Amino acid sequence: MAVVLVGAGSYAFRVVPLLAAGRVRPMPAVERLLGHVPPAVLSALAVTAVLRHDASGRPHDTVAVVVALAVGMALAHRRLPVVVTVAGGIAGYWSAALGVGLVLG
Repeated sequence: MAVVLVGAGSYAFRVVPLLAAGRVRPMPAVERLLGHVPPAVLSALAVTAVLRHDASGRPHDTVAVVVALAVGMALAHRRLPVVVTVAGGIAGYWSAALGVGLVLG
């Protein structure tokens, strides 16, 4: 019985926001704060990437991380959607890693 109740609660927790999305507007203060979500997500990803970054044996990875951060932060500064911001950072990382890798061999 407990498993069924937890499953129903989990389902309701996920479905209710989808059903209420068109009918409920967030308070103005919450709506203003939602504009800070993309930079916050990018910052969390950037800090994690930098703290876990280990360039031993692959120095061009440092360049790729810096390029990815710069691209992502520029997109976040323009307040683009989170998906665009993260995708731009990933594309910047891949492009820089590929470019520097091709130059350095």
